[in-house]
Amino acid sequence: MKKTKAKFFQPTTKIHYGLRLIARIASANQVKKKPISLGVVAKNEKLSRKYLEELAGLLKKAKLISSVRGKQGGYILSQPANKINLKQIIVALDGPINPVICLAGNNLCSLEKGCLTKPAWQMIERSLINTLEKIDLEDLII
Repeated sequence: MKKTKAKFFQPTTKIHYGLRLIARIASANQVKKKPISLGVVAKNEKLSRKYLEELAGLLKKAKLISSVRGKQGGYILSQPANKINLKQIIVALDGPINPVICLAGNNLCSLEKGCLTKPAWQMIERSLINTLEKIDLEDLII
């Protein structure tokens, strides 16, 4: 019998590391009531500070986090942790959520109009988005 390799849904590194970054920021804000520096996050998460700077820029542009300057500076959440959901974070980091190309609305698939599987993918997409909207940062740090 031939062995098959297991396949897993794998989020992009932007999503994976960006979630770890914003969860650390949320945790620091809730526990210590102060900003956290990217240097501390990089050390704790064993991630590149340079890459975290890029991710922080995306999260800041989406108004999910803010920076605080100065010796005790770093990053804080722009709103309470229970008001920021995973969908907002993922879209800020990686753009729209589309499980298959035909749902992106850009007519890149030649079979899109007559595709028999499109309704199933639409249901999967709705379910995924609804789930991501229900999970907020507070759920991750409790």
